[in-house]
Amino acid sequence: MIYHKEQINSNHHIDNVKPDWLIELPFKEGEVFSANDVTCIFSIDEYLKPKTLKPVGVEYYEQVDHVILENERFGSYIPRYVYVFKGKPFNIEETKERLLNSK
Repeated sequence: MIYHKEQINSNHHIDNVKPDWLIELPFKEGEVFSANDVTCIFSIDEYLKPKTLKPVGVEYYEQVDHVILENERFGSYIPRYVYVFKGKPFNIEETKERLLNSK
């Protein structure tokens, strides 16, 4: 399921920046996505904390589509949600370090 910015609840944000798209994986049959110049934050459901997302990956793409997003893996993690931001709204390396190393 692909949610557009205006459909996304205000509690979904990174560094007070709301994503342009929130994607729930896997894509439904016939659903397609394509974007240029985007930063993606990949998350899984936190096993011990229901309704809590745990970031597992942060990547910048010059071009990305539904096939790439659906096939991304981060170690043993298979992402369930992708926060997609146009451009680079924050420092990717600092954000990656902070989100992926937080307890």
